[in-house]
Amino acid sequence: MKIAVACDEDEKVKERLEDAELYRVYEIEGGDIKNSELIRTINAGHHVIAPFLADKSVEALICGEADKHAKRIYARHGLVLYTENKGHLKDIIDNFISGNFEY
Repeated sequence: MKIAVACDEDEKVKERLEDAELYRVYEIEGGDIKNSELIRTINAGHHVIAPFLADKSVEALICGEADKHAKRIYARHGLVLYTENKGHLKDIIDNFISGNFEY
């Protein structure tokens, strides 16, 4: 499974999805992080980022705030959007893997 997290330069969840230009993509296998990749984008908008992540086989996107419009766009491309998150990426992804993830 691949999970993306909208983040900032400090490896924290980006507060507003629409402002995100960095995405950390984690490949998770058997409850472990197999690989991670930092992807830098231009602030291209949801109509560009959603299919871009879907083409990379990302199944879920973790972020801070996202409006209903964004949720519909990502869902249309098969991504589950987990909103209202904040904190360091390591903590977020560890909680996601262990099943202690609140969204």
